[in-house]
Amino acid sequence: MNGHAHLVKDWAELARQTQYSAWRFAEVLGISEHHARRVVQERLGKSVHLFLEEMRLKDGLEMLKRGELVKKVARDLGYAEPANFCRAFKNRYGKSPLQFLRVLQRSERQNVR
Repeated sequence: MNGHAHLVKDWAELARQTQYSAWRFAEVLGISEHHARRVVQERLGKSVHLFLEEMRLKDGLEMLKRGELVKKVARDLGYAEPANFCRAFKNRYGKSPLQFLRVLQRSERQNVR
C-alpha cells in the first residue's frame, strides 16, 4: 500500500488535523483522493466524505456541550455559514443545535434536583 494509511491509529484525530477536508486528508496520507476514498471505505466501511462529516459534527456536538456558541462552532469547524452547520447538525441528530442545547440544559437541571 502506498502512502501512510497503514500507520493511522486515530482516524478521528486525522480528520481534525486536516480540517475535515478530503483532499487534505489524502495529502497527509500521501495518497490520491481517489485512493483515500478506497482506503477509508475499506478500513471504516463508509465514504471519506461521510466519515469526515460525521467527525466534524461529532466535534461540533462536543463543542456545544462545552458551552460554545453555535456561530463559533460553525466557524471553527469550517462551515461557510452557521446555517450550514445547523442544517447538517439537524440532519445528523434530528434536532437543531439550539433544540439540542435546550434538551441538554433541561436534563442538567433535572439532575441537579
